[in-house]
Amino acid sequence: LALLRAGASALPPAERIARDKLALAYEASAELVAFEEGQSERFSAAEPVFDAETAARAREEAERGFRKALRAKRGEGKGKERDVDGQRMRREKFEGWKAEQWAQWGREDALAKLSADQLAALDRILREGEGEEELKVPVVAAGEPTDDAGQAVPPGPSPKSAVQTEGPPTALNSADSSQSSPEFRDASLIIPNVPEDNLSALARRRLQKRLSMRKKRAEAAGKVASLEPQRLKPGRKAKCAGKPTEASCDDDLLQTPGAGPSTLPEVEDGEVTAGRPKRKKKSGLSRVAKARRDLDTAGITATYLRDYQLGLFHMSALGRLMRTYADASEDVGTHISGETISLLHDLVVNFVGEVMNRTVT
Repeated sequence: LALLRAGASALPPAERIARDKLALAYEASAELVAFEEGQSERFSAAEPVFDAETAARAREEAERGFRKALRAKRGEGKGKERDVDGQRMRREKFEGWKAEQWAQWGREDALAKLSADQLAALDRILREGEGEEELKVPVVAAGEPTDDAGQAVPPGPSPKSAVQTEGPPTALNSADSSQSSPEFRDASLIIPNVPEDNLSALARRRLQKRLSMRKKRAEAAGKVASLEPQRLKPGRKAKCAGKPTEASCDDDLLQTPGAGPSTLPEVEDGEVTAGRPKRKKKSGLSRVAKARRDLDTAGITATYLRDYQLGLFHMSALGRLMRTYADASEDVGTHISGETISLLHDLVVNFVGEVMNRTVT
């Protein structure tokens, strides 16, 4: 652009061509396309290095400026005497600021270039953060009275419980008891009620959904459901590789009732059983677990992500979208920065706010 401006300024007015008379280029030569692709690859390779050098210089300048601000101003010192206490206090203050600032810079670096695995790890951090918020809320049984702070209030003695009648119950007494008792389900099927003041509507619905699904699975398995609000660890999936020794495996695939011994070939331990090979589990952490470990080391928490405006979207969905339109080559990685996701958050909030304002007005 600078060369075009310089050429246009040096050209005499009589030789200048108006913009509406300038012929448009509908096609580009193969040489120009190859040149642009080569330049874009060079810029793409040099941009991370340039950004890292720029950030390093800015951080060094910030340290230098803070250290200079801590120095005693002219005329405030002790003259020729050495201010040992003041130097120690300034050094401690600088070291504390430096540790806090480098921790903040480390979190920014961790969110500067996010892969699909790191986005999945961020999703786990946000879900666990919601679970921790739910655990902070006291769980109160349904129908139990609470005070203003959401704490359970022990019920006082009921007037009817203090007066007991002798003899068989009459129809009037049975009718009174049926009308006074609330129409609740069995005690084992009651879902804990969470005070609305201490928990958001979304977190409360998730808690109710989690407990209801947990009860359904327990009823199907013939077990007692745990109504604790915290998340439970997922159990191990049933595997039928090798010789079936448990009733959880598909025994009907090995032997049909009334058909005598199985016609499948005999196999030894560790070989194929019922046409399904035994899979060997890879040792070590998965890629998502490694990304989660690095994020935890950097100090990335659910609170920090929400303050950084990264708690609105489902990060795993963004990771799948990145993989859908990624390059077929494995050497080319697809990443997204936390600033881009934060910008998307602002755009969505502004758009929804504008729609609501126009709807109301």
